[in-house]
Amino acid sequence: MKEILPLIFSVILLWGCGNDDLPRVETLQGFRVLGILANNPEAAPGDTVNLQLLLSDVNGAGRTISGTYRACPDPGIALGAEPTCEGVSGATAATSFSVDFSVSADFGSSFTGLGSTSYAISIPANTLSGANTIQQTNGKGYVVVFRFNVAGTEVRAFKTIIVSNRGTKNSNPNNPQILLNGATLTGLPVINDTLTINNLTDEETYQAFYSNGTLATLTESYELAWYVSKAKLSAGKVAENDSVKFETAPGEGPFVAVVVVRDERGGMGYRIVNIP
Repeated sequence: MKEILPLIFSVILLWGCGNDDLPRVETLQGFRVLGILANNPEAAPGDTVNLQLLLSDVNGAGRTISGTYRACPDPGIALGAEPTCEGVSGATAATSFSVDFSVSADFGSSFTGLGSTSYAISIPANTLSGANTIQQTNGKGYVVVFRFNVAGTEVRAFKTIIVSNRGTKNSNPNNPQILLNGATLTGLPVINDTLTINNLTDEETYQAFYSNGTLATLTESYELAWYVSKAKLSAGKVAENDSVKFETAPGEGPFVAVVVVRDERGGMGYRIVNIP
């Protein structure tokens, strides 16, 4: 079987466990990084990419969380390297930031949302210097690593931006609608209710090289990541057309449901529904 050379896409660090006695990763209870949104998930050398943080801090009572971020050439994360810019040649200096969860315009009553702060990342003009044709087309990764200090514990997340010479760059999926049993989510769910999204038809076609040097025309596929508060779902990550079922119900509000849509090239869309 032909193998596509590794494409670089956005990754968020998540630690989970299979023990049913422990909180599931799709159940929002404390601080979580749900995604990092880039206005341009694929860029050219010399471009500036603006990032925003999709965060949740249910039960955090509107606290402020501080951290730092750095950018650097991808150290080989897809091949098992640690997601860090420490010791990586060409890394930027650490920049401090803070996130205020009391800002209702960003995080609402559920302390879940897309922060209004935009982090401008300058892609070095020499990112593709010395790259062969395959690397220039498939892209090389430029990584931004965020470190959050949460009550004395470090939480780390990163975004990998594809840097390529493709004439048509990847864009983000459209933001979906969240459907409860096939209709727009407006009320509290009960056990066995299902969550899906509306049909998205904006999957992009792009060219990439296989490992044998063959240039292929490919079409994106989407993956969904679901998150809810005060409830448990049958799954956290599913394919675009799959549903997830409520194994427990929130019982009463307030309740928040979030879906994040990702393509395999760093693109991201999302939807948040707060009830009431």
